[in-house]
Amino acid sequence: MIKYYRKYLLVPILFLLVGCSNEPMIQLSEERQQEIEQKLAQRDAEENAEQENTSEVASDNQEQENVESTEEVAPAVPLVNDPSSEWEQAETGTSYNLWDYAPYLAYQIKQFINGAENYTTYMNYNQNDNAQSQIQLRRGGTVATQVFSMGDGQIRQVTSSTNLNPYDNVLSQIDTLQANEPQVLLQEPLTVGTTWSDDSNYQSEITALYNGIETEAGLLTNVVEVTRTSDTSVRKDYYAQNQGFVAMWSSDNLENQGEYWRLTSDTRNVMLTHPMNIYEPDDASTNLVKESQGTFAFQTNGSLASAFQQMFREIGIIDDTIMVNNVYVDSNNVAIIDFTPGVVAVFNNYDASEEAVINSIVYTMGEFFQTNQVRLTVNGNGLLPNSITYPEGGIYNIQLEQEDSPEENNEAVESVESVSQPE
Repeated sequence: MIKYYRKYLLVPILFLLVGCSNEPMIQLSEERQQEIEQKLAQRDAEENAEQENTSEVASDNQEQENVESTEEVAPAVPLVNDPSSEWEQAETGTSYNLWDYAPYLAYQIKQFINGAENYTTYMNYNQNDNAQSQIQLRRGGTVATQVFSMGDGQIRQVTSSTNLNPYDNVLSQIDTLQANEPQVLLQEPLTVGTTWSDDSNYQSEITALYNGIETEAGLLTNVVEVTRTSDTSVRKDYYAQNQGFVAMWSSDNLENQGEYWRLTSDTRNVMLTHPMNIYEPDDASTNLVKESQGTFAFQTNGSLASAFQQMFREIGIIDDTIMVNNVYVDSNNVAIIDFTPGVVAVFNNYDASEEAVINSIVYTMGEFFQTNQVRLTVNGNGLLPNSITYPEGGIYNIQLEQEDSPEENNEAVESVESVSQPE
């Protein structure tokens, strides 16, 4: 306040002096004149300093804006009009078979996009001809496990969780998983006008059947549209015959623009492969391990034993004479890997030390299952190493950094491989 007071106090003085310059009413002494000139000079200096400070602040703000503008910004999800207005509806009275509309199929990789993001799905396990199925959904850095069931004229989603290991078969635990009423996705008869509700706060109705719809995956035929509405939003799910879930359009404001996820590719008779964090022996002179990238390959109803066997063979820890009998996590959260006899001799043929080889298996298993206890066995009995002390109870204790699991770090499918479906 003092600065502004001085500024406005001097202005009328200046005005008076300028106005009387031709015929001054008062003759100022030289000392008084010098005093006034000093005050004027001081005022000019203060104003110049203030202007410089303002310029510096503006410059700093501009630099900060420039820095902030270089940060990556997630692309905005494009909003589109309800796409169904352009699709040809089936004849009135058309009805479809529920069992042709299982959401996902065995050995099937689906990929979806909404214009800004994408995600991939794969069926890890199924039983009773898709009566129960377990899917992994990989979106960005997140992996979700989804469980579905079919029967009694309905297709239901039992659970969707990021807390479950997608490779842990939980189909035998369906009754335990569905603590709340499952979400009903489809209900017979598959004809326009069928309605239902569940505890998801949505009212569902089959609002249309289409002869076909077009997405980046091509023409999808005999499509069922399920409209799910709440007080504040509307969502439309689409299921194609013998392809399952293929698209979803949703709007949070009940208007005609919303987010549109749709199928971009549907690959059949394949296994899912993706990179995962592994630990390899670092070198022959130490017992250390180094973090690396391996390839994890899995097919519907496959086993973790087969997947780990293939991966450990690829990095040379075991050879073709050794098989992995079983891989699982027990009730005490101990990850267990069981080998066939002769594995210790193979460990000792590796370039690195036996301890480094065991450490690599222990750390790889520990990170995969996010546990700090791992047990190695041979035909169910504790694996006895040659050169290191057998740990108490056969359990190796490790210290893991609390980071995302290796599955969650894999943002996309690296590749797919053809598989032969078992009889």
